Amino acid sequence: MTTYVVNHISSIDCYKRAESHTNAIYTGNSQAEAYASAINCWLDLWNDKAEWYVDDGDPAPMATELIELLPPEGHEMDVDSMAALNDFFCSNAWEIWQPEFINCPVEQVEIQVMNQEADTVVVDEEILEAARGYCMVGE
Repeated sequence: MTTYVVNHISSIDCYKRAESHTNAIYTGNSQAEAYASAINCWLDLWNDKAEWYVDDGDPAPMATELIELLPPEGHEMDVDSMAALNDFFCSNAWEIWQPEFINCPVEQVEIQVMNQEADTVVVDEEILEAARGYCMVGE
C-alpha cells in the first residue's frame, strides 16, 4: 500500500537564530488528496506573499507563469494538473520565498511517498529480548 505524507516546512530566515518548523498537513493513501493538500498549502503561502507585493505596488512573484497553470474558474483540477502546479511551486520556491541567510527556501511543501510492500510488521526479536531481560532484573 502506498502512503503519502505532505509536510509544510517553514523556516525563520535569521543570521543569528535560524530555525525550521515542520507540520504534517496530510497523511493518507490518496494521491489526489495529497496533491490537493499540497496545492492548498502552496497557494495559501503564495497568496500571503502576493498580497504583500501587491500592497507595495509591485507585481506578485511569478504571477504570469502561475496563472497559466491555474484552472479556469469553476473547473476542477485533475491529478496531472495538480502535479504540474505542485512541480511549479517546488521548482520555483527558491525564487518566490528567497532566503537571505539560510540555505533553503523560507517556505517549502513536500510530498513524501512511502511504499509498504508487506502487510505485516515485524518487531526486532533482539530488542524484545533485551526489554524482557531488563524487566526481569530484580525479580
